[in-house]
Amino acid sequence: MNKITAPLVLTDLDDTLFQTLRKIPEGIDRETLTPASWLKDGSVSGYMTQLQSLFHGWLAAGEVVPVTARTKAVLDRTFLKGCGRAICSHGGLILDKEGSPERAWTEHLSSLDTASPVPVSEAYRMLEERLAEHGDLFRYWMVSEEGVNLYVSVKQNYAVDGHPSNRLHEVAAELARLLPGDWKLHRNGNNAAFMPSWLGKRQAVEHLLAGVRHDDPLRPVIGFGDSTSDLPFMGLCDYLMTPSRGQIAAILGAASADHF
Repeated sequence: MNKITAPLVLTDLDDTLFQTLRKIPEGIDRETLTPASWLKDGSVSGYMTQLQSLFHGWLAAGEVVPVTARTKAVLDRTFLKGCGRAICSHGGLILDKEGSPERAWTEHLSSLDTASPVPVSEAYRMLEERLAEHGDLFRYWMVSEEGVNLYVSVKQNYAVDGHPSNRLHEVAAELARLLPGDWKLHRNGNNAAFMPSWLGKRQAVEHLLAGVRHDDPLRPVIGFGDSTSDLPFMGLCDYLMTPSRGQIAAILGAASADHF
């Protein structure tokens, strides 16, 4: 029998390995939860259930590599701080085994932004002008890693008509039409991210896996995520996993109902 090779586990974080208290399923004793992420002030923002904690322990028999929309600074406020390899900011930053930024990837993205007809900084100015018309309803900023501008993030500051993010989704769809057609709008809860075509988890994972498979072609690679936005990078892996309560699972359940 061949020697067992530890798998590489490329995993989304929020709503996959942990979630906010609001999203904890009913019936789970809050006293059994494990803090998993924190805000700047040190307060807990995310929790793992007992099952998720045990599941992560199983995954950790391999090498767990976060593939997340979180910036490195926000990743460092999770229980996976200092984990080594990671992909942050929707693919805008790759960390190597030592947790250091991979310079070649950073330089590659910088060159793509410079060559773009609408660099991220210009897109930010375009969106800022329109968002300012809504007063203090939204907060928005340009996300950067290692000096490279990556995308524009927008959040809604307070509820309108009892809904915490209804106006965000409406306004984001309108604003997306201001940008070139190859730009992407990623919406998830109270988050809207306007991203250039050259940015994405899939592109970063493709770059990372090229090195991994060069060094060890038979190393199993598992992709783990809950959202359809995770599917592009998961499709590069040998095996796919998804939580039974996530967006992917809901779509698969609906599809299976039509065929079986």
